[in-house]
Amino acid sequence: MRRLLHVIRALEPGGIELWLVDLLRAQALPGWQMEFLVETTQPGVLEAAVTRHGGIIHRWRGPGGLPFSMAALQRLLRDRGPFTAVHSHVHAFSGVVLSAARRAGVPLRIAHSHCQQEEHTPWRRLYRRAMQRLIETSATLRLAVSGAAATNLFGDGAQAAIIPAARDLRGYGQPLNREASRAALGCAKGDLVVAHVGRLTPEKNQQLLVALAERNPRLRVLIAGEGPLRNELRHPQVQLLGDVRDLRPLFAAADCFAFPSVSEGLGLALVEAQAAGVPCVISDAIPSEAIIIPELVDRVALDDALPAWMTAVERAAQRDRVPDCWQRALATPYHVQRSGELLEAAYAHAG
Repeated sequence: MRRLLHVIRALEPGGIELWLVDLLRAQALPGWQMEFLVETTQPGVLEAAVTRHGGIIHRWRGPGGLPFSMAALQRLLRDRGPFTAVHSHVHAFSGVVLSAARRAGVPLRIAHSHCQQEEHTPWRRLYRRAMQRLIETSATLRLAVSGAAATNLFGDGAQAAIIPAARDLRGYGQPLNREASRAALGCAKGDLVVAHVGRLTPEKNQQLLVALAERNPRLRVLIAGEGPLRNELRHPQVQLLGDVRDLRPLFAAADCFAFPSVSEGLGLALVEAQAAGVPCVISDAIPSEAIIIPELVDRVALDDALPAWMTAVERAAQRDRVPDCWQRALATPYHVQRSGELLEAAYAHAG
């Protein structure tokens, strides 16, 4: 059995982490022992699922400073190895991870870009350039969830295979009762229900949804996710649901799905909303790769005023659901089985 070590920050609910757990649960990478290196001493929400499905968790906490981190990682990889592959999901810090893996003799070393991060200080820009050079010399395979994410981490013109994060989308073939889902979430009959999924952080731009609620007393916003902006997003018409493992009731209750992010590596929640057949209103910052059912999706520019967003939301809420979207979604790279096939092929080619 080949050993595959995924390097992540923590096993908390997020697009990357949920994808990896779905890969493990669905046994979408046969022949690989999936293991996880987390940079935290506290158990994550998803750790029980990982161990239940045969995954192995390693903990690591760097001693501080890049040279010390690299040396500590190198020792860990040698002591707990040998590993066939190290797949790093920690953006620029992948430079340190993969340099340590190269020094530890790991043959297959993967850098995977999942986001678009802006560096606003000279120090951060210098750090990014240093990490890019380490990735260039240490990675045997470069992956990204979108073209924009590839450019952000690897630079203009860099070669990277596009393999997005994915979910097990088969559950969307079992539709839930719409009225029962709305009642369970406390929605009244006349509510215009807007769903959103995302970590409660500035780049997700949930403040725009609060502003929309203030303009329309019928609007009820349901937000699945946790994060540091929870208190700032409190509003009588906004329901903060916390981390939600099964999004089907949320999508069944929704009149539309709103995704106004100012920055997004891909937007896996948007893919799930489309698989559920929900009309979607998204910002112009969302990568086009995340649009899998175009007739469900309307774009609104971030620079547009609130009335434009309100009009788009109200128009989307009047649209009929598109049938059998889940079947179309299963044929895309965003379904976990297809994602596993793409990863296996990429590993084999790079190895």
